[in-house]
Amino acid sequence: MDGGKKVIVVGGGAAGLGATYTLRQRGINVTMLEASDHAGGRMAGEVVNGFHIDTGAQFFSTAYKVAVGIADELGIPFDRSPVEATLGVYNKRKDKFGALNLSRIVSLTNLKTLLSFGLFSPRGHWQMLKFARMLARRRDDFSSNDNMRILDLDFEGNLADFVKREIGQTFLEEFCEYPVAVNTLSAPERLSPLHGLMLLGLGLLERRYKIHNPDQGIGFFSQALAQACADDTRLSTPVEQVVIEDGAATGVIANGGFIKADAVICATTAPAALQIVSGFPEETRTFLSKVAYSSCCHVVFGVDGHPLPEGQYLFAFQRKGDSFLDCWLDSAVGSPLSAPPGKGIIHAFVSDEHSEEMMALGDDEIGKRVIGEIRRYTPAMPTEPIFTRVYRWENAVCLPYGGMMRDLQALRERGFPGVKGLFLAGEYMVGLPSMNGALAAGVTAAEDAQHFLAHG
Repeated sequence: MDGGKKVIVVGGGAAGLGATYTLRQRGINVTMLEASDHAGGRMAGEVVNGFHIDTGAQFFSTAYKVAVGIADELGIPFDRSPVEATLGVYNKRKDKFGALNLSRIVSLTNLKTLLSFGLFSPRGHWQMLKFARMLARRRDDFSSNDNMRILDLDFEGNLADFVKREIGQTFLEEFCEYPVAVNTLSAPERLSPLHGLMLLGLGLLERRYKIHNPDQGIGFFSQALAQACADDTRLSTPVEQVVIEDGAATGVIANGGFIKADAVICATTAPAALQIVSGFPEETRTFLSKVAYSSCCHVVFGVDGHPLPEGQYLFAFQRKGDSFLDCWLDSAVGSPLSAPPGKGIIHAFVSDEHSEEMMALGDDEIGKRVIGEIRRYTPAMPTEPIFTRVYRWENAVCLPYGGMMRDLQALRERGFPGVKGLFLAGEYMVGLPSMNGALAAGVTAAEDAQHFLAHG
């Protein structure tokens, strides 16, 4: 390969870091351009008064094969015992509380535990079994990591309508809303049926996977990966335009100047890609314009002790909308070394319809409102935390639309994204959007760019 050929990666989030790291490992000349003063995007972290804060993504799982592989290469230390804590779920209408063991992935556990969950009605139990039998028939397909095997399940519409039609209203109300809220910061009405089936089924079918966090949190992993790419990173360098000439990407305009490249990887959100690339074919623009995201006001408090009940990691509401908060958690339970001894890190999440109103307020007012709401259900939450941090995410979690993977597959067969030398990397490119999915999309884009440089 011509050692003089160069790849520019636009965006320093998970996808951009995954692409840059892969290209570096393969000896390819690469420069990553990041608009902010730090890399990491929605999996970034920062250290405040000895507290390691995950500013975006909260869950790292043994199912995250790409992320775990990179972490091993970087020598990231892990708490080798999986999170053995509980998820507290509250039904506000019934004033009733239930708990689930969190040793399994994210917010779900195995079927036996779910069936013993006190917040399920007899009808809910019956519909849970119906759902489990439906998924069990496709277990191998879901476990294969081959999206082609589940494309037939990529129905149009949304998860809520699909569940009501195929499983039942009770299952939607008693089981679907809180795991969707915790994992996507949104509601079943905004989620595709396939994405919902993958998310809800993962805990039932894949009992081998567990929450497994780096010692000092996901932000520590992000910082280590950013450091590994630091020599090829330019921070505070917003890209204004990807330059396309005669149907091919030739470089970018950043900070008012042109930077030439032989290939460009656009590792941004879909809205950002549409903004900086004006030369997409119409069908690519249509696809990207349909990609949606939840929004989130993420509020973090450093506190003395652990306000949640002993052994509890996360608190959620069985029905989304019973509070303006989706959930809150103590990340020091999942990553004990992320906080000084005897301290906790409380993360609270305000999403979708409530987030826009909340994000318009000042940080002090946001902190007061969130603390007041937490204390209604977790009275041990202190009124005066050690510190408060507010993170505003207009595009927090990707929400695939019904039929999105089928559309993407059809576009790929026609040469998606349709510009020579331009590659897209983002969690919208994979079946189950996540931090790991974004990293995987970056790795795939890097491999495609390498092949393009070698063969044109």
